Amino acid sequence: MTKDNQLENYVFKNKVDDSSDSGDTGVKTGVFYKFGGKHFGGKIVCDNGEEYVLSADPKVVSGSVVEFRRSNGEIIIERVVELKQKRVSGVIIKTPSGSIKFIEKDYRGLGKEYIISNDPNSELIRGGFGRTVNAVIVDDNMVTVDKVFGVVGNLRDDVEAIMDRIGMSQNWSDEALKELEQIPEEVDYSSINLTDEDGEIINTETYNPSKPNYIDLRDKMFCTIDPDDCQDMDDAVYTEIDENGNLVTYAAIADVTEYINPIKTPHLWQEALERGLSIYYPYGAQDMLPHKIASGICSLNEGEDRLTMCVKTVIDPKTGKRIGGEIIHAVINSKKKFSYNQVQKILDENGDLIEKSYNEAVKSAVGEGKNYAPKDLVETLALNKKAAECLKKERDKRESLSFDTKQEVKMTLSKDGTKIEGIKVKENIPATGMIEALMVNANEFVAERVNTISKFGVYRVHGDPNEYKIDKFNAILQHFGETPSWDGSKKKLKAILKKAKSNPNYDMISSCAIMCLDRAKYGVYPHPFDPKTGEIMWEEKCHSALDSEYYAHFTSGIRRSADLLVQYMLKIYEREGKIPFDEAELKKMAAHITAREKEIDDAEKEIKDLCFAAYVEDHVNEFVEGRVCEIDGDTNTVVILTDLNMRVHIPIEEFFRGSKNLDKYTIDQFGVAIYKDGIEAVSLGQKFKCKLAGSDRGLRQVYGSFDFNKTFEKPKYNENANVENRKIELQYLKKIDKMIKEANRQGKYAQQILNERSNKKFGGRNK
Repeated sequence: MTKDNQLENYVFKNKVDDSSDSGDTGVKTGVFYKFGGKHFGGKIVCDNGEEYVLSADPKVVSGSVVEFRRSNGEIIIERVVELKQKRVSGVIIKTPSGSIKFIEKDYRGLGKEYIISNDPNSELIRGGFGRTVNAVIVDDNMVTVDKVFGVVGNLRDDVEAIMDRIGMSQNWSDEALKELEQIPEEVDYSSINLTDEDGEIINTETYNPSKPNYIDLRDKMFCTIDPDDCQDMDDAVYTEIDENGNLVTYAAIADVTEYINPIKTPHLWQEALERGLSIYYPYGAQDMLPHKIASGICSLNEGEDRLTMCVKTVIDPKTGKRIGGEIIHAVINSKKKFSYNQVQKILDENGDLIEKSYNEAVKSAVGEGKNYAPKDLVETLALNKKAAECLKKERDKRESLSFDTKQEVKMTLSKDGTKIEGIKVKENIPATGMIEALMVNANEFVAERVNTISKFGVYRVHGDPNEYKIDKFNAILQHFGETPSWDGSKKKLKAILKKAKSNPNYDMISSCAIMCLDRAKYGVYPHPFDPKTGEIMWEEKCHSALDSEYYAHFTSGIRRSADLLVQYMLKIYEREGKIPFDEAELKKMAAHITAREKEIDDAEKEIKDLCFAAYVEDHVNEFVEGRVCEIDGDTNTVVILTDLNMRVHIPIEEFFRGSKNLDKYTIDQFGVAIYKDGIEAVSLGQKFKCKLAGSDRGLRQVYGSFDFNKTFEKPKYNENANVENRKIELQYLKKIDKMIKEANRQGKYAQQILNERSNKKFGGRNK
């Protein structure tokens, strides 16, 4: 059974009441945004703000303008009015009939074929054989090749091609660069009014009521806590104790919109929104904002004055609940750039001292009747830690979900950047959870604030899963010996995961739970939409996984455009008493960011798999262990996930070595297990030891084998375009053969493909 047969294709409907819809409606125009893969669906957003949710994969490029109609509750796309210029990566090939075509290429192999609009005799096309090329889709069947990179599989060039494909390697426009020149490299105090926390003006000599007010918090011991190699610090934290013994937390967020906004810098603003997010990979990062902004004036660098939008909340230490708060504009000066590891070391080495520091701080604040401010960095961390613990305790009382997931990996490049020399799993340490708790608190408070000032905003929405995902997870639970009783609710899922903690396969159950949840999206209402009808579920909480009534992204304005939108909304409302965007504008931007997030996530995964494939070239014949994480009926492979987070593909036949009728097996409906002769033979979560048998950079895959007596030849990447071109030719012939078999099976178009297959010639050479 193939993967497609393991999935159900749910019919999505629009959110408009269709009770009176007895036939076709008129043709409308809107922008289509795709949310994910074949079964994730998408939506069309019209200029008036109307949204129409539809079933997935209508073969339309995300971001395209389409004409559509609504018929009996279903959305039918009539035609593409304006195709978004989507970039694709692939190869140029000469077909058996002698024509030259562009073929899209990804981890599945050779994909859709396109006619090339370029002159086939041009230098660009003649030099493209055997190399990775990028092209722009000009219509459903034609592309224009515009860039040729290195030989297919070249690590640096293939990464550059991926970056180019998703539009992250594009230069900033001349207009944007001119705007960038006008942005200062340090805080310009002549442009703001500086006040103390009581609102008293400090810089009286330059005071001007038309200038924005910023509170001077530079004496407070803010610090940043990030990964070791972080260069764009967009949040700093600080906590003190008030006279009632409550925790007063400050999450100072880089005030990006004071420099980048649609009024002062319209080109930088628009181009940042188009990029959507920053992306990180072994060669560095492609930032959503120019380096001067991301690592300069907006980065909360140690010892430098910075403008921030600061979320100040008061936390009851007994309950962990917020009992007060405000959003303020403030100038801070971070006293220390901490890494997670440094913070964890301090916390581990000063455990007793940290608890003692907190208790003495409370005693001092209550006794003296005034706020207690930490005197050194250890006290600073102690109070931040206590605030995070209280917040986490409150979240645990809710139906908030937490998962034990695989850690991220860090890949080390060779000096020349051509190889992956090492891979290390990043340790999941408590210090990361401390920052997460403080940022979730800030995001919730900001979302609550947005909800009080406007009927729409940009929220992070996490709804309930569809029925297929519910059924799949119940099948997984049953497989692992747990009671299959999930109804899709977070309350029930939390109870199931708590009960499954003692299960030896808990890590796999937890991972599968994540996959079966609804993917988080951005929306203008603080409620999810129904995955079947597309209607807004007004009674449901905004972010059901966190169990947050209201939730928005605010704390990463340097890296995410959703945060910029929320930040700017709050700023303009505070200063001018209005909302700077209308509902229709925000709907389009929210849909774009959701689609963009999926695109960048996929690119990061592709780069990681490419790097694993390159890494394995020097580790063939080594043994690895892992658990089955996927059974792929389309490719007839089983994927095991190792401790390095590496996906190793093993042909299903390898699991039945020596048995008869190797092709006589079945895969259950949900891809949970493989059955041979009616008996379960391979299933999710099973642990296997295998030998690394090779890899393929082009397909971004690592291969394993159970033939422990065989010595596999180490794959050596060949920087020869002719050799790589021949490999691509052979892949193309295999693709045609597969098409023939499928055509014969279906009894359609067989003769047409056979005629094509009979003329297998490349450049005058017979195969």
